[in-house]
Amino acid sequence: MAKTRTNLSYLFLYDPTRLISDEIHDRFKNILKYKIESCIDHDSLLKTVEAAPKSNNITKICIYVMNGMTESEEGLNNLKDLISSLSSINDNLSFICLLNKPEKEEKKYTYPLSCITVQNNDNVILRITNHVLGIISKENLDRKYFAAKRAVQLFLAFLLFFILIAAVSYFVFPQYF
Repeated sequence: MAKTRTNLSYLFLYDPTRLISDEIHDRFKNILKYKIESCIDHDSLLKTVEAAPKSNNITKICIYVMNGMTESEEGLNNLKDLISSLSSINDNLSFICLLNKPEKEEKKYTYPLSCITVQNNDNVILRITNHVLGIISKENLDRKYFAAKRAVQLFLAFLLFFILIAAVSYFVFPQYF
C-alpha cells in the first residue's frame, strides 16, 4: 500500500494564455510530491487557493504569468491586490511572477510584495523550476529546524525536571545520598 506524503507541494498556476502551463505540468508530474492547479482567471485562482488544505506541512506556491496587458501600472496594482487577498486567505503562500519586461524595471513594484520575479526568455522554465525547488527546500529546512528546536527544548525540560527531582530528594532523603 502506498504511503501518503505529508509534505505535498501545491502549485497554483495562473496562466490565462497557456504560455508555460504544459511545460510546468511536465516538470512537476510526480503526483506524490506535487499537485498542480491551473487557473485562467482571478476568481478561480482565489477559489482553488481557498480550497487548498490549511496545514503548515504543505508548501504552497503561486506561479503568476503576466501577459502584456497586465504589465502596466494598473496591472501591477491589480497584482498587488490579488497578492494581498491571497495572503489573507493563506499566509504560507509564496509567489513567483513571470514578466515579459526586464526585471529591473519591475523590481520596484514587486519587491514590496515579496514576490519572486522571473523574466520571460528561453530558460524561463528552468528558472521557475529552480525557484520552486528552492522554496520547497527552504520550507523543508525550516520545518526540520523547528522540529529539532522543539526536541532540544523537550530534552532540556526533562533534564531540568530530573535535576529538580534529584535536588528535592536530596533534601528530603539525605540518607540515600
